Amino acid sequence: SPILWLKIIGSWICRKDQLDIFWGTYFFLPYLDQSTKTILTVHDFWFDIDPTGMDWFHTQGFYLFLKNDVKRANTIITNSQETDRQLFNYTGRNSIIIKPVVSEIFKPLSRDIVKSELENYQISSPYLLNVATWEPRKNVELLVKTFINLKKEGLIPDQKLVLVGKKVWKYEGIET
Repeated sequence: SPILWLKIIGSWICRKDQLDIFWGTYFFLPYLDQSTKTILTVHDFWFDIDPTGMDWFHTQGFYLFLKNDVKRANTIITNSQETDRQLFNYTGRNSIIIKPVVSEIFKPLSRDIVKSELENYQISSPYLLNVATWEPRKNVELLVKTFINLKKEGLIPDQKLVLVGKKVWKYEGIET
């Protein structure tokens, strides 16, 4: 488990290296000396909103460690007002809200490049594109079922559905 690795091995490495600052980019902190300043990023509270959206072991890690790690953090970062509100309700602490920014390298591609890539993957217009990991909380299975129903009803007769994303867990219903 990445959480246990961070708590055990990561803690040992950080103490050995005598860090001045540690930034936990994914909800959790290793056990550190009090002299080490910490920044913790909290992305969402999905584990509490829908515990079935992740595996049991991962969910338990959130319940066991998140609240204490938030209390130990010197600074907390969230990416939205809603996550900050949920953080306060869950832990009594507020955060610094830093909204995600898209790098300048992500810009529209030329029509020729897009056409070439679509041909490479044998995708023709019109199509609907979904980019998400295949896991319960992303609701890809519902998207596929809805798409199939809309096709059967003739509401989107020509559209194809293109799914892009890693198969994470509990994705079998999507493939059938």
